[in-house]
Amino acid sequence: MRRHILAIILAGNFLAGCRSGIPVGEWRWTGGPHAQNIAAVHISLESPQEWTAALTTGEVFRSLDTGRTWSSLSVIDAGASAYRFIAHPHDPSILYTTTSHGLFRSTNRGVAWERISLGVTGSSIFSLAFDPFNPQVLYAGSSGSGIWKSTNGGTGWNRINAGVPDSVIRNAEVHDIIVLLSRPDVLFAAISGYGVVSSDNRGEEWRLITSEALPQSKEVIALFATNKDGTILAGTSGGNILRTSNAGSTWSATRSGYLGGSITTLAHGVDGSSVLAGSERGVLVSSDNGLVWQRLSLDLPIFPARVTTLPFLDRNVVIAYGEGLGLSANINTMWERRDVGLGGSSVFVVQTDKFGRRLLCGTGGSVHRFDRTASQWVSVCDGLTGAKVNVLATLIDSSSNLFAGTDDGIYMSSGRGREWKSISRTLRAIPIRFLETHPAIRTRMYTSGTAGLWISTNTGKNWAQVYPQRSEFRVRSMTFSPTNAALMYAATSNESCIKSTDGGFTWETARYGIADNDMLAIGLSPAEKNTLFAWGSSGAGFRSTNGGLQWHPYAPPWHVGSKVLIAMDKWDPSIVIALAEKSKLYFSRNGGATWLTLSVPPLRSEPLTLHINSNSRTAYLGTRLDGVYSISLADEVLEELSKE
Repeated sequence: MRRHILAIILAGNFLAGCRSGIPVGEWRWTGGPHAQNIAAVHISLESPQEWTAALTTGEVFRSLDTGRTWSSLSVIDAGASAYRFIAHPHDPSILYTTTSHGLFRSTNRGVAWERISLGVTGSSIFSLAFDPFNPQVLYAGSSGSGIWKSTNGGTGWNRINAGVPDSVIRNAEVHDIIVLLSRPDVLFAAISGYGVVSSDNRGEEWRLITSEALPQSKEVIALFATNKDGTILAGTSGGNILRTSNAGSTWSATRSGYLGGSITTLAHGVDGSSVLAGSERGVLVSSDNGLVWQRLSLDLPIFPARVTTLPFLDRNVVIAYGEGLGLSANINTMWERRDVGLGGSSVFVVQTDKFGRRLLCGTGGSVHRFDRTASQWVSVCDGLTGAKVNVLATLIDSSSNLFAGTDDGIYMSSGRGREWKSISRTLRAIPIRFLETHPAIRTRMYTSGTAGLWISTNTGKNWAQVYPQRSEFRVRSMTFSPTNAALMYAATSNESCIKSTDGGFTWETARYGIADNDMLAIGLSPAEKNTLFAWGSSGAGFRSTNGGLQWHPYAPPWHVGSKVLIAMDKWDPSIVIALAEKSKLYFSRNGGATWLTLSVPPLRSEPLTLHINSNSRTAYLGTRLDGVYSISLADEVLEELSKE
């Protein structure tokens, strides 16, 4: 904690290097971001001071003092985005979680997790519900295989999709399932692209009770049974909340319920009569069984704001989470952050503009900007869907235009990240692993993922696959000649190094010399026009003297076989930096021909991504669970570090 307090004090000067008086040769913490991708929160009914939180990375944390301090607890499954926690109705030590990797169970309050197989592989499980009078009976909602039922506590499962067309089940997600407390034989389920279905015989047969063809319905995300009159509420992707008091025979839109963002959660208020709704635009509260809603006027977490309540401790405690976590002990009057130390954030991408004035990072499904005036990270996610952000890009002459490549396609912001919108229908919903703008041609962009390499000539509005189309190049990084806008190189994970001489429309692969197809980066020598250097995922080095057509092994300064992160500056490809074995930092001014070995103490956090900006002469390191670090690479700093 003392390290973080000191880092926050220094964060405002972290670009000043040795001139600020800060000791050189150390990675300096930028103060975050932290707790920015909270996916699920569970409050123990047995001990309300005990909170459990899961991140979109699958990591689980625990607090024993109502969120004031947190400690790492476990990992559900590496990379699994959690959707929700469900406690066993009779045994509080048993906890279930639905995730993008399936259904998991813990028998020791989240310390360890085991996968529960439903009989299908690769299926996300979105929802889980218990029979309130028989905990051996469970219902699960999946992606692509419909609704499942277990009558033996989750040991065996059977599909129960009778009444729902197979064509719907194969392409749908079952977002939510509820079982009526007054009549456990009556169930409701929300199925994307179809609507709300119900069953009055414990799932043996289903019938459609509201179609998503209704304009006010859109896609139903959350279902909720109130404590009065058997009223059912349905939260939609359009921000509306629908209401029925006759088991779904008729539905009506509630009043003042529209927020303009997807309704993510519906929950009982702690007083037993109010209802809460969380959304991408804030939190709503209703005190009349869901008829009329009022927005909480608090500076709540966003994207998305999910809600739960804190039992027993205070009748008015509301907890919201998503972009951070906090609670309100007095609704509409005060909001307390309770996410400091919640594991930090695992940062998978760091990006700067050309001159290093704007610093961005991606963590889970969110994007954050470093506010230099306040020396803190600010969320800039309005309009993103929550899909994992894999890459960020900026235009050559503008720090206002930002691009994000996600697991759900490409998004653009023209207002410094204040609001995002999906672009390119061609690549919509396709996972994007690489996205880059040309440093000399303002409207030229490139993207790559599971669908090969694509090029855009109108700033991402339209895309065409590069030639040869049959080669599904999976690009890791791209290098641009500083003297010839048409000359480009790319390091790929499946075709080693590739080259283009026409600005990226056509590409050819290296002829021979590289045995490793999985390459990380390519550097250019400023002195020798056709000399290039490349590095593979194993750390192996290669050199070409004929513009990248033939390659020969060369020995890098680090041990081949160790984990290496390599980054080069987009604006000056002769500037290369590498981090090997967590503690050894290497710097090259000539594309990788020669290196300075820098003496830098290692971090306790695992390095995930490396970025360098030659104009600001600063390198950034994204870490697991501890946000972003920076280090100055000004000439005087390099000289001092290389002497040690």
